[in-house]
Amino acid sequence: MNRILLWVACLGALLLGSVACQKQMPAALPELRLSPSSFNGSVNMIQQIQITPLHLSSKEKSTPTSLDALVEISPEKVKIAGFAMGQRILNLSWDGQNWESTRHPLLPPEFKESQVLRDLQYASWPLEVVCAALPAGWTFSESGLARTLSLENVPKLLVRYENRALWQGDMTVDNVAENYRLRIRSKPVSGRVEKK
Repeated sequence: MNRILLWVACLGALLLGSVACQKQMPAALPELRLSPSSFNGSVNMIQQIQITPLHLSSKEKSTPTSLDALVEISPEKVKIAGFAMGQRILNLSWDGQNWESTRHPLLPPEFKESQVLRDLQYASWPLEVVCAALPAGWTFSESGLARTLSLENVPKLLVRYENRALWQGDMTVDNVAENYRLRIRSKPVSGRVEKK
């Protein structure tokens, strides 16, 4: 139990730092609630995720907060289970209309489950589907192995991939607007991905 308390304390410190930075950069990212069917395929994957602040002052130090996730995407539903220190800390389910979530009681209130789904969809959903869901002023582009979400031509989210298979290998998500970096290593559970 002490290890999960330590992990939660680290996550809380990271999120509080992000919240403090948001006061200077108020433009949060648009929420995405894209339908599971718009992913246009199915995948079961394991993700290892490291979370760090994107910007630190010269006096601040940061140890990455790590967690594991099981992600299932089908035309009917997106399911995400998060684990830290061997304990399940998060369950999410989204069918395109209904949102269900359960979370460990020690998770800090700054941790928003909706951001988990949002970041997954920015990183993994088809570019044209994300573009069609954005409000005025926001653009989403792809060049080579990178994606950029911008507000009035100012980058707010950068996603870089190790290879063209967005659901396999390493990716980095730099959330400039909310001051965190995700380093994500993904691999299919079954060894194969069905994409249309």
